[in-house]
Amino acid sequence: MSKIQTEDGNGKQQAKTTPKRKAFRRQKSYELNVYSDIVGMAFMEIVSVSDLPSPKNMARTSFDMDPFVVVSFGKKTFRTPYKRHTLNPVYNEKLLFPIQRNERGYSIRFIVFDNDKLTLNDFVADVELHIKNLLGNVPHQDPDTGLYDAMLKNSVLSEADVGTYVLPLKMKKMEKFSGAVAPRLTVRAKFVPYAALRQQLWRGLAIQYDADDTKTISSVELNAMLDSLGSTLSAQTRANFFERFGKNVETDELTIDEIIMCLEDQIVKDAEDQRRRIETSDSVDSDTSSISSVGTESPPDKEYTAADIIYGDTNSKQSNGNSNSTLVERVIRLSVCPICRQPRLNKRSEIDLVSHVATCASMSWDKLDATVLDRYITSSQAQSRWYTTIVKKLSYGNYKLGANSANILVQDRVTGFIMEEKMSVYVRVGIRLLYKGLSSSRMETKRIRSLLRSLSIKQGVKFDSPSSVSSIVPFIKFHNLDMSESLEPVENFKTFNEFFYRKLKPGVRTLDSPNSDHVAVSPADCRATVFPTVSKAQEVWIKGRPFSVSRLLGDQYPEYVDRFTEGALAIFRLAPQDYHRFHSPVTGILGEPKLIAGEYYTVNPMAIRSALDVFGENVRVLVPIQSEEFGSVMVIAVGAMMVGSTVITAKPGEKINRMDELGYFQFGGSTLVVLFEPGAIVFDRDLEENSFQPLETLVTVGMSVGHTPSTEEWERDDLKSPEDASPEQKERAKRVITGLSG
Repeated sequence: MSKIQTEDGNGKQQAKTTPKRKAFRRQKSYELNVYSDIVGMAFMEIVSVSDLPSPKNMARTSFDMDPFVVVSFGKKTFRTPYKRHTLNPVYNEKLLFPIQRNERGYSIRFIVFDNDKLTLNDFVADVELHIKNLLGNVPHQDPDTGLYDAMLKNSVLSEADVGTYVLPLKMKKMEKFSGAVAPRLTVRAKFVPYAALRQQLWRGLAIQYDADDTKTISSVELNAMLDSLGSTLSAQTRANFFERFGKNVETDELTIDEIIMCLEDQIVKDAEDQRRRIETSDSVDSDTSSISSVGTESPPDKEYTAADIIYGDTNSKQSNGNSNSTLVERVIRLSVCPICRQPRLNKRSEIDLVSHVATCASMSWDKLDATVLDRYITSSQAQSRWYTTIVKKLSYGNYKLGANSANILVQDRVTGFIMEEKMSVYVRVGIRLLYKGLSSSRMETKRIRSLLRSLSIKQGVKFDSPSSVSSIVPFIKFHNLDMSESLEPVENFKTFNEFFYRKLKPGVRTLDSPNSDHVAVSPADCRATVFPTVSKAQEVWIKGRPFSVSRLLGDQYPEYVDRFTEGALAIFRLAPQDYHRFHSPVTGILGEPKLIAGEYYTVNPMAIRSALDVFGENVRVLVPIQSEEFGSVMVIAVGAMMVGSTVITAKPGEKINRMDELGYFQFGGSTLVVLFEPGAIVFDRDLEENSFQPLETLVTVGMSVGHTPSTEEWERDDLKSPEDASPEQKERAKRVITGLSG
């Protein structure tokens, strides 16, 4: 569907009285404002025009008509593309616009023009539709609860609740074509009240975070939903939602309608607080102005936003004893729209966040889960306040090697460049839940695990559906993926998951030491850390208190526990932009893969360095390999948040060579943990040195990671100095680590 060109008829903004004010202005975040003068949104589709007149062309051999439609309402104007040489054009163009209180008496004007490249476009016909025709057909609102009927469907313009209008067009020269033609314009339109649109968004988000599909929301599910939206509501405010209906925050759950009622009441309270604060601020400014005029120079004007309050020095604010200085609570705080990425525009009648996001999502309500999950899988978007809010709540942010920080630093093994890999939003939410679980009651921890499991399963189902192909091209663009490496072209993939675990062309990845099986290789395109002993890994990298080889192997392979307790350990972490098939690190006989059911915690380095035993808790598949060169080797494919499933493609009992495919992960980040017997492997020096800092190293499938003690380390021809790297190598490193280019 083509996009409709939009023109705005607003006049120029008034000049600022203080030139310095602009220099101190910060970009505002979206926030709610229920006192907006917008009464609702009009959703409209220009379907078609029929039976247009047929004026002769210059040669008088045929008719000349290339019609397009202009739609005007108040100061808003829309235009469809023109259709070449037709008297019955079909457009199917969708548009939407807000309706303000003072516009309820207006009419929508439709004008049909004939496109002309040489002269001015010719007027053909027009018609008006009074806005009252739309306002008379609105969703039903319960007078007691204030809730509108649930109308969450695949599209706002669904057949069930939209009006179809066939409007007779009035031509310029009616007498000339009288009786010959009767042109008509067909449109479909619907009006959605402001509050109904907002409630529709709440309902869609609540359904997405309903982990057990019970149509009720627990405190954990509510916290996850609000945290993902950057909410600043306090724990007490959230607990009050449950107390309002006589429910226990620890054991009971709220219905979706109850959640909507609480959120609606909260935004009214927020708006009233905001209005009082503005009035107080105006009063203070007035007093200060009069005092300054006596002879004291006043400070430069500054426009304070809620972001200043949230991210300012709260200690200094609260120490002065002023009740107005306490932390401001907001249901949603975002700097940009999570769907269209449009920043806030400071116009007088701009729609607030909820109306804006709901409007963006309403054209296809299946985008609601994308708002919370897969739309935020690139590091470039991690710079917005949505992400930094969560990080600041967790008190992480040290920017140095080895820091327990949100800034993950990775060194590219080929170029030597060290780059930052920022976390995606679902990983941040996962970490938020993970840390909350460490200090929560047993019941709440159980709910957190259930929520993570549900989100992962829902994401897997979504990306297995044929409709998920629409996510492929945006994913490629966001990560700037090099699709020339893919065995299949993009158009051949039937689902997003098929694309995600795509195969590479033969020869794209090369095998180090091709003539010697005494060199172990990387099983994946990944970020690697290696340790000579399990105890060293626990000292430097794996901070989970209960972590042990026994917990890692579970009850599936207890006979292997003693072999690996003091052995070597390597961790290979895959990011969403990586190639997600994994391969054998050694040559040997493949044992029987065994599944250990578990949780879906994130395997991000921050999580691994937390007190939770992520590797021992998460769902995982154990794949033993018996190697002549390295003895017993255990490859453990660890699932994580948003990983749909792990598939083993190699056959047990058969010989598998280095770099032969073992299996693949479906969507999400994931990790391979490889265990070696004591003294069986000596890891490459550069990998070991980085791991001790600790710093992950970017490696690709087939790269040497270690060797048997009797074998020399494989001498790599890769560059070690960033200054000597070619532009292509630098570009690839930046793309793979950060998901960006340029």
